[in-house]
Amino acid sequence: RCRVRRGVARGSIAVPKQIFDGLVTTLMVRNVPEVVCQVDFMAELDRSGFHGKYDFCYVPVQNFMSRKHLGYAFVNFVSTEAARYFACQWQGTHRF
Repeated sequence: RCRVRRGVARGSIAVPKQIFDGLVTTLMVRNVPEVVCQVDFMAELDRSGFHGKYDFCYVPVQNFMSRKHLGYAFVNFVSTEAARYFACQWQGTHRF
């Protein structure tokens, strides 16, 4: 059972209250270390059991020369159930 409270953003996932109403498929993952590239981030998603459950992942880069990014990522899941499950699994964890 998911222990994420409605409307609370803490840990590594910004959890909008609408996720519990079945309206959200895109989540923002915060506190991603600046040295983790998009390929590594997606590999961690896949290792965590989300392979095939997302169709878009974006890790914005701050500086193309150093390839450091801004510390967050956006992930769009293929269903609201996958987004909810992701929020429950990653909330408050340290992945990198």
